[in-house]
Amino acid sequence: MLNEALAQLADYNRILLTVHQKNTAIKLYQILGLKR
Repeated sequence: MLNEALAQLADYNRILLTVHQKNTAIKLYQILGLKR
């Protein structure tokens, strides 16, 4: 039961990290686009 909860938490963290990386990439593209 605890292992299941930890697995779900790990999945959730992975999803958050992926979303964060995408948002960061989008922001970088926007900044680079503005500088051109």
